[in-house]
Amino acid sequence: MKMKKKLYLYKIWMDGDAGWDEYDSAVVCAENVGEAKRIHPGGYPFNRRTDKWEHNYGWTTDPNDVQVQYIGVANKDMEPGVVVASFNAG
Repeated sequence: MKMKKKLYLYKIWMDGDAGWDEYDSAVVCAENVGEAKRIHPGGYPFNRRTDKWEHNYGWTTDPNDVQVQYIGVANKDMEPGVVVASFNAG
């Protein structure tokens, strides 16, 4: 039986004020801080070869610009990804 990795919940956001048609923050489920930084609030896939998201609508282009705050341990049934995101529609 394959052991499932332990997952954690993190709040992610970018420095500065979010404008119209941008995400300002999200809560994500990930294995660690580095993985949390690579989750796009819109759920767009991350390309590890280019170190960029395949689509970058409304978010930073650099994962190093993403701030992360630990929230707690995820429920054992959760999968990595976005739990909830805040988008400023314009």
